[in-house]
Amino acid sequence: MSILVCVSGMPYAAATVRMGDLVARLRNSPVMLFTMIRSEGERPLAETMLHEVETSLSAPVVDKVVRLGSPATGILQESSIGEHDMIVVGAHVEAGFWDQFARSIPHRISRRADASVLIVHEKAAALQRVLICTGDGRRGGRSVIKAGARLAKAANAEVGLLYVTDPVPAMYAGLADMDETLPELLQSNTPLAKHLRWGSRYLVKKGVTGRLKLRQGVVADEILLEASEGHYDLVVIGARLEDSIINSLLIGSVTPHVVDRAPCSVLVVRTEL
Repeated sequence: MSILVCVSGMPYAAATVRMGDLVARLRNSPVMLFTMIRSEGERPLAETMLHEVETSLSAPVVDKVVRLGSPATGILQESSIGEHDMIVVGAHVEAGFWDQFARSIPHRISRRADASVLIVHEKAAALQRVLICTGDGRRGGRSVIKAGARLAKAANAEVGLLYVTDPVPAMYAGLADMDETLPELLQSNTPLAKHLRWGSRYLVKKGVTGRLKLRQGVVADEILLEASEGHYDLVVIGARLEDSIINSLLIGSVTPHVVDRAPCSVLVVRTEL
């Protein structure tokens, strides 16, 4: 399986290319370079651009593809027919090259792609701190932890394993900090406690340095706060993070909210990596 690196145009896609190359090397995966054009007249320049990008990569390139049409549609079509387990796309695409809906492209791809999607922040430089966002283990939580741990191990990165609980009702405001309740939670026999204990043990088993984090509030907001306050380089999240009715009513689905607003790169895990 290869990594599909989507190049929107240089130098705009420089961070995307660097991160795609880094992840491919860490995973020992080949790369397919991909770009879209609006007219056949753009093909020679696009092919030249992909050739120049190929020469800058350390990871092996198995193919370079230029297609005519809409960026999001083209990427999704390639995702459905190609053997890719990850798509790498920039968080912000140059609107003049793509189309007037450029800001929605990463959002649309992360929602509809068959593969996992890495949305690269324009300031991405390295993978030193990784935030793995886990739900309560009911839907795909382990695959998210495994994917994040694998990348962190390969990059020798530090991990924060985050779970966000629902907001505390006003009548309970002022009680002990969440960090003080974490040991009590882990000592319980609830499905959530079992899942978090499994996640912690998995990181240790894989030789990953990490810390379990517990926050309370609106899930997407707390993820964004932790990512910012913890100076993380990457947020790893499931395609549909488990969410409560309260959170869904407040902000809608968690993952698209994080994809659109994260201060760093985001890996949306859809398949086993």
